[in-house]
Amino acid sequence: MMRLGAGTVVALLMLAGCTGGQGACASSTGSFSCGQQVSNKNDTMSQEWNNPGTAAQVSWGGQVASGSLDIQLLDSKGTRVYSHTVQGTTQGGFNERSSTGAPGTWHVRLVYHSFTGQMGLSVTQS
Repeated sequence: MMRLGAGTVVALLMLAGCTGGQGACASSTGSFSCGQQVSNKNDTMSQEWNNPGTAAQVSWGGQVASGSLDIQLLDSKGTRVYSHTVQGTTQGGFNERSSTGAPGTWHVRLVYHSFTGQMGLSVTQS
């Protein structure tokens, strides 16, 4: 199975014309990805993701022009197993592992606080 890095997701979406507050997310067993470019977004997005494992690898890449974005993972029991906030004028990325959780339907939650920027997020079974 081919894995795309967060930077690749952002680049592909930009090439596809993903601008002006648009984006795309995709979920399959063991893998979740999302790429967006938004302006002054205040919202919470929650997506279900089937994680047959007990942990996840979280990769994020992008630019934050202003505001902040909270990235959270909740396992199948609703326990928060991962949380990371990007804010200010951040550029770059990270690759981190979640805490151990219960396998099954997890939730990927993105909380935007006046967020302007672009990002690519990849979450895979670990």
